[in-house]
Amino acid sequence: MEMCYIFFGEGILTEGGVIKMLKLKGIYAEDYLYEFVNKHRGLSIYEIAKRLNWSTGKVHAIVKKLENMGLVKTEIIVEKNRVKKKVYPVDWKDLLPEDVPKSSKS
Repeated sequence: MEMCYIFFGEGILTEGGVIKMLKLKGIYAEDYLYEFVNKHRGLSIYEIAKRLNWSTGKVHAIVKKLENMGLVKTEIIVEKNRVKKKVYPVDWKDLLPEDVPKSSKS
């Protein structure tokens, strides 16, 4: 019997209707998390981990790498007496080299 897979959000929808989470490692996980943060701005490390079914340690490590590369920024806030680290993508204009004008005018 041939298996049929359909990509669905953060996972793969199998023929039986079961969504299997992607097990990404290394650069693929970094790219995937970066795209996820761009689509879901302002989630905490914990919220990202829950949505992706990844460990908070894995998410934290990748966020730290992305932050060191200048692709995301984090903000520590206190919400309901809990400290949370929120993750935001860096504005695309801030990713341009310094000698490139950041104005959208021609």
